[in-house]
Amino acid sequence: MSASAKGKGSFASWIARHKHLSPQALHDALVMEDIDQLDRWAFGFASGDTLDVPVKDIEIVFPGDLENPVYAAGRASSPTAWAKTVSFEEPIKIKLKGGRLTLQDGHHRYHAATILGKKTLPAEVDIDDNAVTKLLGRVPAKVH
Repeated sequence: MSASAKGKGSFASWIARHKHLSPQALHDALVMEDIDQLDRWAFGFASGDTLDVPVKDIEIVFPGDLENPVYAAGRASSPTAWAKTVSFEEPIKIKLKGGRLTLQDGHHRYHAATILGKKTLPAEVDIDDNAVTKLLGRVPAKVH
């Protein structure tokens, strides 16, 4: 699911250059980095990136959000016939928060994908997780 990391090398090389810092100074130095770089180090992608996301990994926050697509599929001659009319050209929109990928927009595309047995969907991701906390959790104890 990850997009290729772009920018200033790996997090491991960043840590190697900053291993002399105290835990607080390490935190402060991380906070000064570009948010997209932090996200790529922490999650493998940044907000706004489009990824191929496994359909099984996408969570529906409010089941009522699927009422319209379920109704539309039920009114068609068959759910599969309806699903084949749905365009997958535009990526769905998902949010990463608390380690969960939740569907924000594209419920018809998501439902059609489940009917058709698609394994992945293109998704534009919005990250609402703390990259610094995730990265600091990866710092070996001997570095501090």
